[in-house]
Amino acid sequence: MTATAGASRATISVLASEHVAVRALLEELARAEGRGDREGASAVLSASGELLGAGLDAHIGLEDDVLFPAIAEELGAAMVDSFRAEHREIERLRDAVVVAARRGDLDGAPLEELCERLGGHMQREDELLFPAAIGLLEDRGEGEGAAS
Repeated sequence: MTATAGASRATISVLASEHVAVRALLEELARAEGRGDREGASAVLSASGELLGAGLDAHIGLEDDVLFPAIAEELGAAMVDSFRAEHREIERLRDAVVVAARRGDLDGAPLEELCERLGGHMQREDELLFPAAIGLLEDRGEGEGAAS
């Protein structure tokens, strides 16, 4: 199967639903950070290991390897490349925050930056990228296939 064969409305639905879970986590982190509760933020990070760890990696992989190749030609490589670059920055920030939390040295600035960048990235995907992708896939008759 080619990378583009798995891109569908169902794929985008999965990605969007994962955004809902990550937003809830970001809200928890923001509340803890707003209280200056670094231990609470560390606990939230520890409890969300799957969501921000392997879950985020799988989510980014689905976008980078399945969705983006399916839509890059029509939406333009520059747009897709900007989302990929944001993925690399989000991964870098996530890794730094997780390491700092494990060391008990969680600084509010990197955590706040991660929350802002990840939240903004998801908002742009939900409001701009996903609707455009759905339109393109449906125009090609690929919009209703199963997620891969």
